[in-house]
Order: sequence, then structure tokens, then C-alpha cells
Amino acid sequence: MGFSWAFWLSQEVHKAVSSEAAPDVPEEDYIVDRFPPHNLTEPSDYRCMLYADNGNHLSLTANEANKRREALSLCLNQRGLATHETIEASDLVETLGTEIYGKSGCVKPTSTRLGRIRAGLARVVSGKRAISE
Repeated sequence: MGFSWAFWLSQEVHKAVSSEAAPDVPEEDYIVDRFPPHNLTEPSDYRCMLYADNGNHLSLTANEANKRREALSLCLNQRGLATHETIEASDLVETLGTEIYGKSGCVKPTSTRLGRIRAGLARVVSGKRAISE
């Protein structure tokens, strides 16, 4: 199985288990590529962003985010898919090369990711081949 299929499969399994852990969360409350997420306006509002083996749980209250994270972790663990690097809800989170500042609503790339993006763009603009490492 090629890498892209393995990645797709792991993503689909994560989504299926998440749907089972939170059957009350509609599909549109999952944050996915190329679609803007719905705003969080009520304390009970919840959004979930899954990426391969990463699960990001967003809410206006720490209790809601932690409750959802724990429910998904339990479902994954019951299927032999161990969760790791779990953290309690926080106003500042670094995940997948981004920093999320909950109180201000700011999402920005980490300095490491931004440096890599700038270096790659500079190489492309200079006319040289860009090679990923």
C-alpha cells in the first residue's frame, strides 16, 4: 500500500471512530481542509480537527474540549489504537506547525514552519529546484 493510501486510510479510521465517540457532532462541525469552520458562539459549541493521528478539540470551555478529547481517546484505545501526547485544554496550543491563541482567536504558523515556507518560496523565486527533505 502506498503512503498516500495508508494516510487516507488512517484518516478515515480516525474520522469513523470520532463519529462513533461523538454521534451528536454533525459533519459540518469538523474542521477540514478548504472549508472555513463555523464560529464558536456558545459554551457548548465544539469543533474537531482530525489529521492522521492528531485530534484537535476546540471549544469555548475547557470542560467541553477535554470531555470530547477523553471520549475519542477512550474509543481509540478500546480498538487498540493508543493515544499519546494528550494535553489538557489551553488558551495557547501548538499543533501541526501552527500556534492557536484561543483568547484572541489568532492562528499563525510557528516560526519553524514559517522559516521553511519562506526558504522554499525563496528557492522557487530564484529559479532553483525545490526539494523536500
